[in-house]
Amino acid sequence: MKKFSALQKQKTGSKVYGDTNYVDNVLRYYDGDTSSVSSGKTKNKYTLPSVSDMAKAKEDAQKTYSELDEKQYQNRVNWINDYITESQNKLDNIDSLIAISQSKQSAYSETSSKLLTVLLLFLSPNSLRIQKRLANGEKKKCLKSAT
Repeated sequence: MKKFSALQKQKTGSKVYGDTNYVDNVLRYYDGDTSSVSSGKTKNKYTLPSVSDMAKAKEDAQKTYSELDEKQYQNRVNWINDYITESQNKLDNIDSLIAISQSKQSAYSETSSKLLTVLLLFLSPNSLRIQKRLANGEKKKCLKSAT
C-alpha cells in the first residue's frame, strides 16, 4: 500500500495520497477471529451471524416474500370477483326494471286497445245496431261493422 501511495503522490504531484496504513488500521478492529468485531479502541464484541443463520434468514425472507406476493395476487382476484358480482347485480336490477316496464307497457297497450274499441263502437254510424249486437253477445260482428 505504501508503494502505491508513493507512486500516486508522484503522478499527481500531491503531498499525501490515501492512508498508507489502511490495512493495519482496519485489522486493528478485528481480534484475529472474523466472527467478532470490535469497535474503535474499546473491544466490544459483536457476534456475526453464521453462514447457516444467514442462509436461513434468506430462506425465511424469500418465503415471506412469496406469501405476501400470493396474498397480493389473491386480493386482486377477490377485488375483480367483487367488481364482477357488483356489476352483475346492477345488470340484474336493470333487467328487473325493464321487465316491470315491459309489463306496464303491455297492460297500457291492452287498455288502449280496449278503449279504442269502445270509442269506435260508440262513434260509429251504426252504434245503436252495434250496441244491440253487444247486448246479444255478438262481439265479432260489432267489431266488423265498426270498422
